[in-house]
Amino acid sequence: MESKNYEIVAKELNITVSQVETVLNYFKEGATVPFIARYRQSQTNNLNEEQIYAIQSLYLYASELSKRKEKIIEKLKELNLLNNDLEQKINSCTKKSELESIYEPYKSGKITKAKMAIELGLMPLALKIW
Repeated sequence: MESKNYEIVAKELNITVSQVETVLNYFKEGATVPFIARYRQSQTNNLNEEQIYAIQSLYLYASELSKRKEKIIEKLKELNLLNNDLEQKINSCTKKSELESIYEPYKSGKITKAKMAIELGLMPLALKIW
């Protein structure tokens, strides 16, 4: 899954996957953006600070999107609502808003106190009081 996120970032920024991987490895080691931009130019093929910041933010976004996709697929499997077409649509999403709009019809609504009271059979009592 991580390599797929590397590919997404590389494609979005028009750089190589190895550049993305190198920068993210430096982040994992605790390096800062200015350090990478100034002292690791040869390893990153002369990426500037803006590109390095973009790699960091796009990777975080892609990681969050992947995690959300997994959670949605898992939830739909639990509810026996997942089919191949839906799974394909979910996996092809590139934006969180797109993903949430696909998932929206399958979300269970919040249970309000009124809904809970109706389920408990208190509607006739409420109508008498009203």
